Amino acid sequence: MQEDRRSNSRHNKSDGVGISIAWRVLLFIHAALTLLISAMMIASYPLGAYLVFHTSMGSGYREPLDGFYMLVPLPIQIQASISIGDLFILLWCTYLLLFTLLLLSPKNMLSAILRLVRKGDDGYSSSSSNNSINSSSNYLITTIAWFSILVASSIAIDLLQNMLGIEMGSIEYEDRLKHFVDATTAPLREELGFRMILIGVPAYLFLARQGSTLLNVLWRPYEHLSRHGKSIHLLIVASALLFGLAHVLFSTGWSYGKVTQATLGGIILGWLYYRYGLHAAVIAHWAANYLPLTYLFAGDAFGSDAMLNMLELVLVSNGIVAISLRLRAYFKSQ
Repeated sequence: MQEDRRSNSRHNKSDGVGISIAWRVLLFIHAALTLLISAMMIASYPLGAYLVFHTSMGSGYREPLDGFYMLVPLPIQIQASISIGDLFILLWCTYLLLFTLLLLSPKNMLSAILRLVRKGDDGYSSSSSNNSINSSSNYLITTIAWFSILVASSIAIDLLQNMLGIEMGSIEYEDRLKHFVDATTAPLREELGFRMILIGVPAYLFLARQGSTLLNVLWRPYEHLSRHGKSIHLLIVASALLFGLAHVLFSTGWSYGKVTQATLGGIILGWLYYRYGLHAAVIAHWAANYLPLTYLFAGDAFGSDAMLNMLELVLVSNGIVAISLRLRAYFKSQ
């Protein structure tokens, strides 16, 4: 009897060691992929500027801007007396600032990565006492993880819908510069409209703690709400549904298959906004739009699709790893 107990104990310890090693390997892969994605994000800033100002694609950057649409969530056209190149530089600086804020908060990214590898602290698990994010975490790591999940899930939805004969459609652009600038503008205007206005404003009016200011709630709702749970989750889902429908109702080219993909993306972006802040949602959305186009157009300019193919492979791989990390954290907390 005692022999059986000792044998079972040894087996349990062996299983535990095996799981621990597998977990460490997964964390190391996650850290390596996150660093690679962040490097590709940083490289995309000068690369995008080069495409706009130093290639044939951007030959029309001095042309005046006809106007652009703000989705709040209905489309409103705004006239601006600036050139296409001026708008791109303004957007470029805005995204760089938001990216830097994520890189340094609440702790800098490299410190969080080192802690992840050395101590096995993924930085995403919730504290048992107050359900708050660990102080060792970094918001850019979290944003990259959710961005990777968004890309992986979007590809999976696209493949599944193609198998079922559901078309997603696409928007055709004759002018690549217009395509690039529109895709770069969309994250900022859509996050302000669909997340900040449709989630942040109702959260301030009905769920905010007494004494919380409007700007604080709009920037990062989670820290300033008196109630969490169903109410905020309903706001996230409702805004995501409107986000999905808006792609079909107010854009030419998308088919109804786009609603599914965009709605799921809206849920992920809404959660990022609520939990980590407006800058997290904007950068995740920017990365989903800007990164693939930057490396696609760069591939055409330099005659190689290697970087685009690597980006897709790395994002899907990191998305699968990130889903595994979150499932483990969820079941561990139950």
